[in-house]
Parts: sequence; structure tokens; C-alpha cells
Amino acid sequence: MTKERKQNLIEFQKKMKIKFSDIELLNMALTHKSFVNDNPQKKIKHNERLEFLGDSILGYIISEYLFEKFHNYNEGMLSKMKSYIVSKKNISQISKQLNFGKYIMLGNGEIISGGRSRISLLEDVMEAFIAAYYLDKGITLTKKLVIKLFKQKTENAISQKSREEYKTILQEIFQKKYKKVPKYNILKEEGPEHKKIFFCEIRSNKIGVIGKGKSKKDAENNAAKKMLIKLKVK
Repeated sequence: MTKERKQNLIEFQKKMKIKFSDIELLNMALTHKSFVNDNPQKKIKHNERLEFLGDSILGYIISEYLFEKFHNYNEGMLSKMKSYIVSKKNISQISKQLNFGKYIMLGNGEIISGGRSRISLLEDVMEAFIAAYYLDKGITLTKKLVIKLFKQKTENAISQKSREEYKTILQEIFQKKYKKVPKYNILKEEGPEHKKIFFCEIRSNKIGVIGKGKSKKDAENNAAKKMLIKLKVK
């Protein structure tokens, strides 16, 4: 490993607020196959095997976190949340925010073709990094790091699931109490085409509520939430 490369990896660790015991593991995680192919004389390893391991470790950590946090959610709900959190888009976004592309070693062809910002490459390097950290520090510290890195994406998934739950809970209550399902009536929409606000009404006997949102779905969710409050459920 060159002095310049070692300095880059030290800089990376400082930004991430971590420290590898075996810096060669980190170097491998941040080494793309194209660099190895362009530099066979260096006899270094690329990160493909680490990607394989990291994908499983990430899935396990997020699955366990959701399993322990949401005791009342069924398999389908948990699977949907997990799929969102560990999607290619989210993983690559986190990788990009952390500037992983700056530190990965690429072959000339990959550099020229914009590999440092390619979604699939950024996803792969994040997974490889997680595996390398796991091999260096163990599962306990890796869990803490992953939950920290994916905190915002996890909160987004929880928020979305909560909104979906309003309609599910309301439907269960209506079926049990009124022997029918709630009807969502879009009353009107206001504003320009690119910035519309929708208004949705739900009525039951003498109770009526109106929810609004930037889409029909949001308006329905907000109306369901208001009805649950009226029924003193939420």
C-alpha cells in the first residue's frame, strides 16, 4: 500500500469516525475489480467477495432491528419496510452522501465512464465496507454503525408505514363497529397542476372529517388519521 493510499484511508476513517485494526480490510472494501485488472502486478484483492457478505449482514441487521422494534407487524409489513430501507437506491444514496466514490480505487475505464457516481458501484462498495467492518470489529459494533448510517432511511420507512397503518386500523374499526368499510370521498383539489392540494372526506353517522394532502393518497391517509382521533383511537 502506498503512503498516499494509506493517508486517503486514514482520512476516510476520520470522516466516518471509525478506526480499522486491519487497514488492509478497508483497502480491499474500497478496491474495485477494474483496478485489480488494470494493475495485476500489485497482487491486491478486490471487493466482490466482501459485497456478497455485506449484503447478507446488512439485511440481517435491518431485519433484526425491525423485528425487535415492531412486535405487532406481520411478515408482510416487515418485509416491505426492509425492502425499502435496503433498496439499491437508498444504499447508493448513503454511499454517495458519505463520498465513498472518492476513496474507491477504480480502473481507468471505470473512471472515464463515471464509475465513481454509478448507482450500482456505490451500492456495492457500501456493502463491501459493511462486511469489512464486520470482519474487523464484530457484529455488535457493526450493528451500531449500520443503524446510525441508515437512521434516516429507517425513519422514512417507519413514517410511511405509520401513514399506511391509519387506513388499515380505521378499516378494521369500521368493519367491527359499523359492519362496513370507510368510504373516501375526494371533495376537491386546489392549486396549480404542479402543486395541487387534495381534500378527502370520510363520514360515519354524524361524524365527518376532512383530510388534505399533496396527493389523493396523502389526503386519504390524513383523513383516516383524523377519523381515528375523532373515534378516540389515536
